[in-house]
Amino acid sequence: MPFWRAYYHLVWTTHNREPYITPQIEPRLYSYIVRKAYELGVVVYAIN
Repeated sequence: MPFWRAYYHLVWTTHNREPYITPQIEPRLYSYIVRKAYELGVVVYAIN
């Protein structure tokens, strides 16, 4: 039986690298990303 696994390193920034992600919204944003990844069947090993 074949076995395969793919790992991806995704990096993105805000428009013009503006500091839109403040410490106040960062936890909500991270939890949203992890929850959405789970819904898509993706495992998030690290974030930040």
